[in-house]
Amino acid sequence: MAVGWKVINLASGIAARKTSAKVTTKTWKTATGAPPKNKFDPYASPTELTIFAIFSGAVSAGIKTFIEQKSADFYTKTTGHVPPQIAKAQADQEDQAEAKKRIS
Repeated sequence: MAVGWKVINLASGIAARKTSAKVTTKTWKTATGAPPKNKFDPYASPTELTIFAIFSGAVSAGIKTFIEQKSADFYTKTTGHVPPQIAKAQADQEDQAEAKKRIS
């Protein structure tokens, strides 16, 4: 795997985690008027904790996907080729398509 892609991928992962934590906390506080409860708080409502877990998971996944897509786009525009993981996946798909043609 290319070192450049490893660095970009690592940096995008860190950025996604920090961004999603800030967005989730601020959005939750705006919506409920209170900061998220600690999951180890014995007085916290299990329902509220569950709703927050679902909400934060969805926000985190969305932000991570967006940032990773932009990172892959940047890498492709900068280097002139897709990231190694994408190139491998495309090659595997082509191999499977050729194998199907041979069987048919």
